[in-house]
Amino acid sequence: MAESVKINQAGDVSDPDYGRYVESMTCISGNSYMPKAAAHAVNSNPDSSVTIVGPLVHSGPESFAILSGHRGVCSLFGFNTVVQQSLQWSSQSIAGVSLTIDGQIYEKGLGTYLTALGCKNKVTN
Repeated sequence: MAESVKINQAGDVSDPDYGRYVESMTCISGNSYMPKAAAHAVNSNPDSSVTIVGPLVHSGPESFAILSGHRGVCSLFGFNTVVQQSLQWSSQSIAGVSLTIDGQIYEKGLGTYLTALGCKNKVTN
């Protein structure tokens, strides 16, 4: 028994009191973590698509080049479709990540990386 506080489901904390306590706790979000996307440039095209130049993914303090999962890149930028024949790749290999369709990181690796791609929103019924 020691001085402790109560925390209700809304996260409100009570005044200190004397009682049993939890020494440490780990909380897990019900929502999956989504990395943040960045690019050297995002250029608008006349057909309503965009060209994303130099896409990167930031996860915590690290930034990664994209090795695969180009549809996931489009998803992180708010688009649902990759423009056909738009992928441009580096000629050298570096450390980077592969993305799922919705933009989550599922694997780190080494390989050629995406230097540019086109994305657009395809209307689905």
